[in-house]
Amino acid sequence: MTRNTATETVWRQHEGFFTAGDGTRIGFSDTGNRKAPTTVLFLHGWTQNREAWDDVAGPLHERDPELRIIALDHRGHGKSDAAPEGTVNVRQLATDAADFINAEIPAGQIVIVGHSMGGMTMMGLGEYHPGLVAQRISGAVFVATSAGRLLHRLRVVPPVFQVVKAVILGVVAQGWFLQQGYLMRPIISTLVFGRDPRPYDVSRVWDQIRSGTPRSYKDAAESMVLHEDLTEGLSAYRGMPTAVLAGDRDFLTPAGDSRIIAAALQTNELRTYPGSGHMLPNERSSEVVNEIVTVLEALGQPAAPVTRGESAG
Repeated sequence: MTRNTATETVWRQHEGFFTAGDGTRIGFSDTGNRKAPTTVLFLHGWTQNREAWDDVAGPLHERDPELRIIALDHRGHGKSDAAPEGTVNVRQLATDAADFINAEIPAGQIVIVGHSMGGMTMMGLGEYHPGLVAQRISGAVFVATSAGRLLHRLRVVPPVFQVVKAVILGVVAQGWFLQQGYLMRPIISTLVFGRDPRPYDVSRVWDQIRSGTPRSYKDAAESMVLHEDLTEGLSAYRGMPTAVLAGDRDFLTPAGDSRIIAAALQTNELRTYPGSGHMLPNERSSEVVNEIVTVLEALGQPAAPVTRGESAG
Protein backbone atom coordinates (compact mmCIF):
# COMPACT_ATOMS: atom_id res chain seq x y z
CA MET A 1 0.00 0.00 0.00
CA THR A 2 1.41 3.42 -1.00
CA ARG A 3 1.78 5.93 1.82
CA ASN A 4 0.59 9.51 1.39
CA THR A 5 3.73 11.15 2.76
CA ALA A 6 2.56 14.58 1.59
CA THR A 7 -0.46 14.29 3.86
CA GLU A 8 1.77 13.16 6.73
CA THR A 9 4.22 16.04 6.56
CA VAL A 10 2.35 19.08 5.18
CA TRP A 11 1.12 19.97 8.65
CA ARG A 12 4.76 20.35 9.78
CA GLN A 13 5.74 22.92 7.13
CA HIS A 14 5.42 25.86 9.55
CA GLU A 15 7.89 25.49 12.41
CA GLY A 16 8.98 27.74 15.24
CA PHE A 17 10.53 27.94 18.67
CA PHE A 18 9.14 29.02 22.01
CA THR A 19 11.52 30.00 24.82
CA ALA A 20 10.68 28.46 28.18
CA GLY A 21 11.21 30.30 31.46
CA ASP A 22 14.71 28.85 31.95
CA GLY A 23 15.80 29.76 28.43
CA THR A 24 15.30 26.33 26.88
CA ARG A 25 13.97 26.61 23.33
CA ILE A 26 10.95 24.40 22.65
CA GLY A 27 10.40 23.45 19.01
CA PHE A 28 6.90 23.22 17.58
CA SER A 29 4.90 22.93 14.37
CA ASP A 30 1.88 25.15 13.78
CA THR A 31 -0.57 24.90 10.89
CA GLY A 32 -4.08 26.02 10.08
CA ASN A 33 -5.78 29.32 10.85
CA ARG A 34 -4.18 31.07 13.82
CA LYS A 35 -7.55 32.71 14.49
CA ALA A 36 -9.49 29.44 14.39
CA PRO A 37 -11.94 29.02 17.29
CA THR A 38 -10.38 25.65 18.17
CA THR A 39 -6.78 24.45 18.38
CA VAL A 40 -5.68 20.83 18.68
CA LEU A 41 -2.48 20.59 20.71
CA PHE A 42 -0.45 17.36 20.46
CA LEU A 43 2.07 16.17 23.08
CA HIS A 44 4.29 13.23 22.12
CA GLY A 45 5.72 10.40 24.18
CA TRP A 46 9.10 9.59 25.74
CA THR A 47 12.08 9.55 23.31
CA GLN A 48 9.90 10.67 20.39
CA ASN A 49 9.15 14.04 18.83
CA ARG A 50 6.34 15.86 17.03
CA GLU A 51 6.71 13.57 13.99
CA ALA A 52 5.05 10.86 16.09
CA TRP A 53 1.76 12.55 15.17
CA ASP A 54 2.20 12.52 11.38
CA ASP A 55 -0.39 9.78 10.80
CA VAL A 56 -2.91 11.64 12.97
CA ALA A 57 -2.28 15.35 12.46
CA GLY A 58 -1.78 15.00 8.70
CA PRO A 59 -5.23 13.55 7.94
CA LEU A 60 -6.82 15.87 10.50
CA HIS A 61 -5.33 18.88 8.71
CA GLU A 62 -6.35 17.49 5.32
CA ARG A 63 -9.99 17.32 6.42
CA ASP A 64 -10.08 20.83 7.84
CA PRO A 65 -7.18 23.06 6.75
CA GLU A 66 -8.62 25.88 8.87
CA LEU A 67 -8.36 23.89 12.10
CA ARG A 68 -5.29 25.05 13.99
CA ILE A 69 -2.98 22.12 14.80
CA ILE A 70 0.12 22.45 16.98
CA ALA A 71 2.59 19.84 18.16
CA LEU A 72 5.49 20.43 20.53
CA ASP A 73 8.84 18.74 20.90
CA HIS A 74 9.31 18.28 24.65
CA ARG A 75 12.54 19.73 26.00
CA GLY A 76 15.45 17.42 25.26
CA HIS A 77 13.50 15.81 22.42
CA GLY A 78 13.39 16.41 18.68
CA LYS A 79 14.40 19.93 17.66
CA SER A 80 14.05 21.38 21.15
CA ASP A 81 17.17 22.32 23.06
CA ALA A 82 19.00 19.80 25.20
CA ALA A 83 17.49 20.51 28.60
CA PRO A 84 19.47 21.51 31.70
CA GLU A 85 20.17 18.47 33.84
CA GLY A 86 17.24 17.42 36.02
CA THR A 87 14.64 19.57 34.22
CA VAL A 88 12.98 16.89 32.10
CA ASN A 89 10.27 15.87 34.53
CA VAL A 90 6.49 15.77 34.56
CA ARG A 91 6.13 19.04 36.43
CA GLN A 92 8.49 20.96 34.14
CA LEU A 93 6.98 19.49 30.97
CA ALA A 94 3.55 20.55 32.23
CA THR A 95 4.87 24.03 32.98
CA ASP A 96 6.40 24.25 29.49
CA ALA A 97 3.02 23.33 28.01
CA ALA A 98 1.20 25.84 30.22
CA ASP A 99 3.59 28.65 29.32
CA PHE A 100 3.34 27.73 25.64
CA ILE A 101 -0.46 27.85 25.74
CA ASN A 102 -0.44 31.26 27.42
CA ALA A 103 2.04 32.67 24.91
CA GLU A 104 1.11 30.99 21.63
CA ILE A 105 -2.60 30.10 21.97
CA PRO A 106 -3.97 33.18 23.75
CA ALA A 107 -7.59 32.68 22.68
CA GLY A 108 -10.05 30.00 21.68
CA GLN A 109 -10.79 26.53 22.94
CA ILE A 110 -8.12 23.82 23.02
CA VAL A 111 -8.39 20.07 22.54
CA ILE A 112 -5.25 18.53 24.00
CA VAL A 113 -4.03 15.10 22.90
CA GLY A 114 -1.22 13.26 24.66
CA HIS A 115 0.50 9.95 23.99
CA SER A 116 2.42 8.13 26.74
CA MET A 117 4.59 10.78 28.46
CA GLY A 118 2.50 13.39 26.66
CA GLY A 119 -0.57 12.06 28.47
CA MET A 120 1.31 12.24 31.76
CA THR A 121 2.18 15.84 30.90
CA MET A 122 -1.55 16.50 30.49
CA MET A 123 -2.12 15.07 33.98
CA GLY A 124 0.69 17.28 35.23
CA LEU A 125 -1.16 20.27 33.75
CA GLY A 126 -4.21 19.25 35.73
CA GLU A 127 -2.19 18.80 38.92
CA TYR A 128 0.05 21.88 38.77
CA HIS A 129 -1.98 24.24 36.55
CA PRO A 130 -5.64 23.36 37.21
CA GLY A 131 -6.79 26.92 36.60
CA LEU A 132 -5.38 26.91 33.09
CA VAL A 133 -7.06 23.57 32.32
CA ALA A 134 -10.38 24.92 33.63
CA GLN A 135 -10.14 28.13 31.60
CA ARG A 136 -8.53 26.99 28.36
CA ILE A 137 -8.87 23.23 27.80
CA SER A 138 -12.21 22.16 26.36
CA GLY A 139 -11.50 18.53 25.41
CA ALA A 140 -8.84 15.89 25.99
CA VAL A 141 -7.71 12.59 24.45
CA PHE A 142 -5.39 10.30 26.44
CA VAL A 143 -3.55 7.86 24.16
CA ALA A 144 -1.72 4.80 25.56
CA THR A 145 -0.64 6.51 28.76
CA SER A 146 -0.50 5.99 32.51
CA ALA A 147 -1.46 7.86 35.66
CA GLY A 148 1.74 6.76 37.35
CA ARG A 149 2.33 4.13 40.03
CA LEU A 150 5.19 2.81 37.89
CA LEU A 151 7.39 2.72 40.99
CA HIS A 152 4.80 0.53 42.69
CA ARG A 153 5.17 -1.99 39.87
CA LEU A 154 8.93 -2.02 40.24
CA ARG A 155 8.67 -2.61 43.99
CA VAL A 156 6.79 -5.85 43.55
CA VAL A 157 9.25 -7.44 41.13
CA PRO A 158 12.36 -9.41 42.13
CA PRO A 159 15.49 -7.45 43.13
CA VAL A 160 17.24 -8.62 39.97
CA PHE A 161 14.86 -6.42 38.00
CA GLN A 162 16.02 -3.41 40.00
CA VAL A 163 19.56 -4.15 38.80
CA VAL A 164 18.36 -4.48 35.22
CA LYS A 165 16.51 -1.16 35.53
CA ALA A 166 19.64 0.58 36.84
CA VAL A 167 21.70 -0.82 33.98
CA ILE A 168 19.11 0.28 31.40
CA LEU A 169 19.00 3.84 32.80
CA GLY A 170 22.77 3.94 32.76
CA VAL A 171 22.87 2.87 29.12
CA VAL A 172 20.20 5.43 28.24
CA ALA A 173 22.14 8.20 29.95
CA GLN A 174 25.34 7.44 28.02
CA GLY A 175 23.58 7.21 24.66
CA TRP A 176 25.31 4.01 23.57
CA PHE A 177 22.05 2.62 22.24
CA LEU A 178 21.68 5.50 19.75
CA GLN A 179 24.37 3.89 17.58
CA GLN A 180 22.89 0.40 17.70
CA GLY A 181 20.16 0.41 15.07
CA TYR A 182 20.65 -3.26 14.25
CA LEU A 183 19.87 -4.05 17.90
CA MET A 184 17.27 -1.40 18.65
CA ARG A 185 14.89 -1.94 15.72
CA PRO A 186 13.88 -5.48 16.80
CA ILE A 187 13.62 -4.30 20.42
CA ILE A 188 11.32 -1.45 19.35
CA SER A 189 9.26 -3.79 17.21
CA THR A 190 8.77 -6.22 20.09
CA LEU A 191 8.46 -3.84 23.02
CA VAL A 192 6.33 -0.94 21.79
CA PHE A 193 4.29 -2.34 18.91
CA GLY A 194 1.54 -4.94 18.83
CA ARG A 195 1.11 -7.70 16.29
CA ASP A 196 2.73 -7.39 12.85
CA PRO A 197 4.15 -3.85 13.03
CA ARG A 198 4.93 -2.16 9.74
CA PRO A 199 8.71 -1.86 9.19
CA TYR A 200 8.22 1.75 8.11
CA ASP A 201 6.66 2.59 11.48
CA VAL A 202 9.46 0.88 13.39
CA SER A 203 12.04 2.85 11.40
CA ARG A 204 10.25 6.12 12.05
CA VAL A 205 10.19 5.50 15.79
CA TRP A 206 13.90 4.68 15.71
CA ASP A 207 14.65 7.88 13.78
CA GLN A 208 12.72 9.89 16.35
CA ILE A 209 14.59 8.29 19.24
CA ARG A 210 17.89 9.28 17.65
CA SER A 211 16.82 12.94 17.42
CA GLY A 212 16.87 13.65 21.17
CA THR A 213 19.45 13.76 23.96
CA PRO A 214 20.23 10.73 26.16
CA ARG A 215 20.47 12.68 29.42
CA SER A 216 17.01 14.10 28.86
CA TYR A 217 15.67 10.63 28.18
CA LYS A 218 17.14 9.41 31.47
CA ASP A 219 15.73 12.35 33.45
CA ALA A 220 12.29 11.82 31.92
CA ALA A 221 12.32 8.10 32.62
CA GLU A 222 13.25 8.65 36.27
CA SER A 223 10.53 11.29 36.65
CA MET A 224 7.84 9.02 35.22
CA VAL A 225 8.89 6.24 37.58
CA LEU A 226 9.03 8.51 40.63
CA HIS A 227 5.66 10.13 39.96
CA GLU A 228 3.70 7.51 41.82
CA ASP A 229 0.20 8.87 41.28
CA LEU A 230 -1.04 11.43 38.75
CA THR A 231 -4.73 10.66 39.10
CA GLU A 232 -5.33 13.87 41.07
CA GLY A 233 -4.51 15.87 37.95
CA LEU A 234 -7.22 14.06 36.00
CA SER A 235 -9.99 15.66 38.06
CA ALA A 236 -9.37 18.91 36.17
CA TYR A 237 -10.62 17.22 32.99
CA ARG A 238 -13.89 15.89 34.37
CA GLY A 239 -17.02 17.19 32.71
CA MET A 240 -15.41 17.99 29.35
CA PRO A 241 -15.46 15.72 26.26
CA THR A 242 -12.70 13.15 26.71
CA ALA A 243 -11.52 9.82 25.33
CA VAL A 244 -9.08 7.25 26.69
CA LEU A 245 -7.39 4.89 24.20
CA ALA A 246 -5.40 1.73 24.91
CA GLY A 247 -3.86 -1.26 23.14
CA ASP A 248 -4.39 -4.68 24.68
CA ARG A 249 -0.78 -5.64 23.83
CA ASP A 250 0.80 -2.53 25.32
CA PHE A 251 3.62 -3.65 27.62
CA LEU A 252 4.70 -0.13 28.63
CA THR A 253 1.37 1.32 29.72
CA PRO A 254 -0.99 -1.67 29.89
CA ALA A 255 -4.70 -1.33 29.22
CA GLY A 256 -5.32 -1.51 32.96
CA ASP A 257 -3.65 1.90 33.29
CA SER A 258 -6.19 3.35 30.89
CA ARG A 259 -9.02 1.87 32.94
CA ILE A 260 -7.66 3.74 35.96
CA ILE A 261 -7.58 6.95 33.93
CA ALA A 262 -11.14 6.49 32.67
CA ALA A 263 -12.35 5.84 36.22
CA ALA A 264 -10.62 9.00 37.48
CA LEU A 265 -12.17 11.00 34.63
CA GLN A 266 -15.55 9.43 35.42
CA THR A 267 -16.03 8.63 31.74
CA ASN A 268 -17.20 5.62 29.78
CA GLU A 269 -15.25 6.76 26.71
CA LEU A 270 -12.59 4.04 26.97
CA ARG A 271 -11.44 2.30 23.80
CA THR A 272 -9.22 -0.80 23.87
CA TYR A 273 -7.83 -1.99 20.53
CA PRO A 274 -7.15 -5.73 20.13
CA GLY A 275 -3.70 -6.68 18.91
CA SER A 276 -2.33 -3.16 19.27
CA GLY A 277 0.64 -2.12 21.37
CA HIS A 278 1.90 1.19 22.71
CA MET A 279 2.20 3.03 19.39
CA LEU A 280 -1.47 3.78 18.75
CA PRO A 281 -0.69 6.96 16.76
CA ASN A 282 0.89 4.62 14.18
CA GLU A 283 -0.97 1.35 14.71
CA ARG A 284 -4.46 2.85 15.06
CA SER A 285 -4.03 6.25 13.44
CA SER A 286 -7.49 6.47 11.86
CA GLU A 287 -9.16 5.44 15.13
CA VAL A 288 -7.20 8.10 17.01
CA VAL A 289 -8.27 10.69 14.44
CA ASN A 290 -11.90 9.64 14.76
CA GLU A 291 -11.78 9.96 18.55
CA ILE A 292 -10.38 13.48 18.20
CA VAL A 293 -13.11 14.24 15.68
CA THR A 294 -15.73 13.00 18.15
CA VAL A 295 -14.39 15.40 20.78
CA LEU A 296 -14.33 18.26 18.26
CA GLU A 297 -17.92 17.53 17.24
CA ALA A 298 -18.97 17.60 20.89
CA LEU A 299 -17.54 21.12 20.98
CA GLY A 300 -19.42 22.16 17.85
CA GLN A 301 -16.48 21.68 15.46
CA PRO A 302 -17.74 19.31 12.72
CA ALA A 303 -15.29 17.12 10.83
CA ALA A 304 -15.53 13.99 8.69
CA PRO A 305 -14.29 10.63 10.00
CA VAL A 306 -11.37 8.91 8.32
CA THR A 307 -10.65 5.36 7.29
CA ARG A 308 -7.57 3.27 7.95
CA GLY A 309 -6.56 3.42 4.30
CA GLU A 310 -6.75 7.20 4.17
CA SER A 311 -4.63 7.83 7.26
CA ALA A 312 -2.13 5.03 6.95
CA GLY A 313 -1.58 5.32 3.21
